[in-house]
Amino acid sequence: MVVASLIATMAFQVVVNPPSEVWKDTITPDSQSNPATDIHYAGYSILAHNYPTAYVLILIANTTGFIASLSIILLIMSGLPIWRRIFMSILMVITWIAITALQLTYLA
Repeated sequence: MVVASLIATMAFQVVVNPPSEVWKDTITPDSQSNPATDIHYAGYSILAHNYPTAYVLILIANTTGFIASLSIILLIMSGLPIWRRIFMSILMVITWIAITALQLTYLA
C-alpha cells in the first residue's frame, strides 16, 4: 500500500510538473506579421515542444503506472481476502506493472 501510494504520488507529480518545466511566456508572430522563430505558449511543456515523441512515451508509461498504483490501492482498500493466493498473485502482477511503468517513465 505504501509503495502504491508513493508511485501514485510520483506519477501525479510528473503530470503536474512535466520534465524540463513549462514555458513561462508566450511567443507568437508579432503585430507586423513578422514570423517568430520559436512559437510557444505559456504553460505548455518544453519537452513536448522540443521532443513530442519522447513526451508521448513518458505520458503513456506514466499513466500506466498511475492507473496500476491506483488499482492496487483500490483493491487493498476494498477488503479483498489477501490471504487467498489468487488475490495476492493479482496484486503482485499489478505491482510489477506499476514499477515497470515507473522505470519506463524515468528511462524515457
